[in-house]
Amino acid sequence: MNTLVVVRGAASDMATRSSLFVDTSGWAYLLDRRSDFHRDVQTIYQQALERNRLLVTTNYVIAELVALYNYLNYPIRVLR
Repeated sequence: MNTLVVVRGAASDMATRSSLFVDTSGWAYLLDRRSDFHRDVQTIYQQALERNRLLVTTNYVIAELVALYNYLNYPIRVLR
């Protein structure tokens, strides 16, 4: 299972030079195990986690990802 965490508030102000911005395609390839790019993106994601890099994204990216998954009829699980 893949987990997507979106940070809001004070933590979002902590972006640094070592932060990694993740756009819609990055999240989509990470979550879609059938994608040709899944392994490459998963490797980058794991390396970022191992190096304690802050993953940064926006509400617009998340909205676009939800719209994409809805369009493709992929199930979306929301963790609360």
